[in-house]
Amino acid sequence: MNTRRNSQIILITALVIVLSACGWGAEKPPTPTGTYPVDPVFQIYYNQLGGQATLGPAISPVFRDRDKIYQYVVAGLLEYDSQAPVNDRVRLASLGRDMGVSEHPVDHADEAAGRVVDGYLIFDKFLPLYDKLGGEAATGKPLTEVYKNIQKNRYEQYFENLGFYWYEGDDLDAVYLLAYGDWKCGGRCQYSDAGNSIPELPSSTFAPFREKAAQLGLEFTGYAQAPPQLRQDGLVEQAYENLIMLVNLQSPQEVGLLPLPEMVGILREAPNSPLPAPGMEFVKTQENLGYNVPSQFAEYIRLHGGFDFVGLPITHLARPDPQTLEQCFNNLCLRGKVMEDGSIQVRPIPLGARPEPQAGALPVGPAGAWDFTMQMWETYPLVAPQQEQEVGVILMSGGEPVPGISVELTLRLPGSEEQVYQLPPTDENGETQLRLEPLMVENGTLVPYKACAQIQNEQKFCVMDSFLVWQTDYVQIGQPLLPEKTSYLPFVVKNFHLYVPAFLSQYVTFMPFIGNDR
Repeated sequence: MNTRRNSQIILITALVIVLSACGWGAEKPPTPTGTYPVDPVFQIYYNQLGGQATLGPAISPVFRDRDKIYQYVVAGLLEYDSQAPVNDRVRLASLGRDMGVSEHPVDHADEAAGRVVDGYLIFDKFLPLYDKLGGEAATGKPLTEVYKNIQKNRYEQYFENLGFYWYEGDDLDAVYLLAYGDWKCGGRCQYSDAGNSIPELPSSTFAPFREKAAQLGLEFTGYAQAPPQLRQDGLVEQAYENLIMLVNLQSPQEVGLLPLPEMVGILREAPNSPLPAPGMEFVKTQENLGYNVPSQFAEYIRLHGGFDFVGLPITHLARPDPQTLEQCFNNLCLRGKVMEDGSIQVRPIPLGARPEPQAGALPVGPAGAWDFTMQMWETYPLVAPQQEQEVGVILMSGGEPVPGISVELTLRLPGSEEQVYQLPPTDENGETQLRLEPLMVENGTLVPYKACAQIQNEQKFCVMDSFLVWQTDYVQIGQPLLPEKTSYLPFVVKNFHLYVPAFLSQYVTFMPFIGNDR
């Protein structure tokens, strides 16, 4: 009898231990503010990429847009596409293209410093993590070469889906992912522990400048340091780390440079007569006078627009130390570092100029009225004939919301005139939305609509989209975002950059070279 009772006690005790080990009755550790469970539809892929240790925690609930499902993690945006092939339904979304950071690839004769992918050299420090993640299938295509962020003393490289960084001199030699997801979700995600992994992106850029920066390369221009300014003379200028670009809106393809060295107080030195010297080229600036320029500097200038673009020398060659060469030209300054093999690595000097706007200059934003981002969404990509629809708009300028802007919505229904609706002015978050009554049109009708924001005077910024009237049943995957909880939807697809020159009275839409191509 006692033996049976003892056996029961032992069995119950063992069961309690097992249940405790499985978490039954145990208090769960607190969930960090702003984090969420990773949805089961993403869990396997998330774990394959390294889970929280690599991508960080999920920082938004799962949400839906059209036939795709999304969830933000710190390092990116997880995406499920039910229409894609089975093996490619779960992937990372291309947030990198929303950042306005891109450059054209250059020729790489020497791959010793890394591996060339799609014309871009993958930094050797990044290769182990790049391969561990699965290469281009996870990271997407490269957008830039490796770039040194001088302010943070680290090297960065941007890809379509993920970004890498490495601190120079780090004892652990560790490589980390930039917080693409936290950057994109912004204030709509409440997570606040991304720390130094938040990308420090350039100011909003004018499309001609962005195209020129892509041609020249980020190591040549550096990041934009201030928004573009519309000057009193009708020209537009923008300061970058190493130079200041200038363009006439009448001919936006002809981008020039301003004399940055002179603007920051670098004095012009008197030219000399020709002085033959090995490894030097004499560049004449007036009659028979000029400056000796290292052949490496001259070649670098020819590869980046030539002397007509960079400008003629204004100082003689200086040697701050035996391993460094420096010389200034009309529009920028160059520094050469003598490497161990005797070669010279040439880079522009980041003069760090952030000049004050010219008196009367119009910055990017409502005052300048020519650089805006309009984000649109509708609650239901498919709506039944008898069902209400909701359409919303977000207006941003220079990365900041634009409140108090009137938005007009125009629907075009078959066999009838256009229906025009006035949305409430945008709120402090730059948002406005309107709920539409059931349209009562035939099943299968595609409804095009246009949203126009009236900025100032007679200027309008317009984007077009459509939704489908379709009576159907569908199965939701994961936890859907309720119709009234649309906070995350505007950050997924319909992201339009609009540029309207200030001297035009009617609206003009100009799609930038680099932007959201989704």
